[in-house]
Amino acid sequence: MPKTTVDLSVELGSRKIAESILAALAPDNVDLPGGMELQMYTESTKLRVIISCDIDCADTLAATVDEVLGHIRLALAAESSVGRGS
Repeated sequence: MPKTTVDLSVELGSRKIAESILAALAPDNVDLPGGMELQMYTESTKLRVIISCDIDCADTLAATVDEVLGHIRLALAAESSVGRGS
C-alpha cells in the first residue's frame, strides 16, 4: 500500500524551547492509529515531526498534523507565559 508522509520543521529560535516542547509532546506519541508512524526530534533550534501512514488514512493524517500543530501552539503559549513570570 502506498504511504503518505508529512515532514514538519518548526523553527523555535532556541534549542531549550525546542527540547521543552518535544518533552511536552512526547506523552502523546502512544496509541497511534494502525499503520501510522510518528517521529519527533530536535535539530538545533528546530522541532522536527515526521508523520506517515497508508494513503487510505490521509484524513487521519491531516487530523493528526492539526492536533500536533495545536499542541505546539499551546506549548509555545505556555512557554511564553512562564518566560514572562506569569
